[in-house]
Amino acid sequence: MASLMANLSQLKDFLQILANHKGDVSNITAPPFVLSSKSVTELPSTWACHHSRFIAQGEDERPERRALAVLINFLTSLKAQQYTGRTEAEGIKKPINAFLGELFMADFVEGGSRTRLISEQVSHHPPVTACHLYNKDKGISAEGYVGQKVTFSFTSGVTINQIGHAIIHIDKYDEDHLLTLPVLNIKGILTGSPYPELSGTCYITSTSDFTSKITFTGNTLGMGTKNKVEAILTSNKNAEKALFKVSGTWNKSLLVRDCETDEEIETIDIDTLAMSELTLAPLSEQDPWESRKAWAEVIDGILEQNLKKVSEAKTRIEEAQREMRKIEKDHDHKWQRLFFQQCENHQLFEVLAGQVNEPLHLEETSGIWRFIGVGAAEVLQKPYHAGLTPAGQIQ
Repeated sequence: MASLMANLSQLKDFLQILANHKGDVSNITAPPFVLSSKSVTELPSTWACHHSRFIAQGEDERPERRALAVLINFLTSLKAQQYTGRTEAEGIKKPINAFLGELFMADFVEGGSRTRLISEQVSHHPPVTACHLYNKDKGISAEGYVGQKVTFSFTSGVTINQIGHAIIHIDKYDEDHLLTLPVLNIKGILTGSPYPELSGTCYITSTSDFTSKITFTGNTLGMGTKNKVEAILTSNKNAEKALFKVSGTWNKSLLVRDCETDEEIETIDIDTLAMSELTLAPLSEQDPWESRKAWAEVIDGILEQNLKKVSEAKTRIEEAQREMRKIEKDHDHKWQRLFFQQCENHQLFEVLAGQVNEPLHLEETSGIWRFIGVGAAEVLQKPYHAGLTPAGQIQ
């Protein structure tokens, strides 16, 4: 009972801070019982959390079926992403805010096929995470970056505008699919039972001339179905004619239908989809800039519900990061990103995004971020950043 009362008190204080804060609240520290034990740099792993679905995006010889596979992989990954890998019964938690230069690197390995994930926090103000997943055996990759603009009100809850995109590339067909992102709403905070809702419309458009329009609706003022989604896949040559339709709820069940034959292709029960195992290097072998090692004490404190431990460990890193930024400013230096670089333009994005009127939001994402390439990434050696740690120490 004492623990519950303490949590309620902390939640009340946290909500008051959110309510009084003007503008973006993404960098505000939440109390330990609200925090996930995972950093935002881990979230890109959900793109391949059902590994067989991820690699299936490039397997079919028919371009319309490949476009459908990309759509299905996106929709089936949403629950893991919004719940940060937790179950609905466990509820949602706020991921740990990443620091500039934070890394998360891991592998999905199934049936002898390996997909590598590299995720890096490339900007802190505004917060932006860039990622690249690649499977050399299957010739498929996913690359993107996302910033988040977070606002709060007592009436609407937390609204997270995800600013960015992902591009799926399939080597065999030299084919690309651009994915834009929905708005995430966290509701039920005032009742102590928060849950995610997705809203708005996003798109998947491809160089093979297929587009999926994905519309999210939810429960508003007690009316409607939670987590409802409807996606229509069409050919750009005949946008009025639906080829496939996927409908249902992204957290429960999806029905995939062939609109031309009116046949049911597949019914997908999200909860029965096996979550693929993510393989990381042992903590002792990780670089200090890798997420699990960098936040080890904070993660322990969260799991122990120890506010003092979380606060002290988090403060050490945050103060060191502020000092690094001050030194960089004083010496007119820029932080050196490892796996991603800023680019002046993105021609592929412009071609694909032009089909759905999706702009680049350069100010909100601190520019355009592109992966340095598999070859360049695989020759980078630990320790990174010349032995400097996130706490400002030299190893």
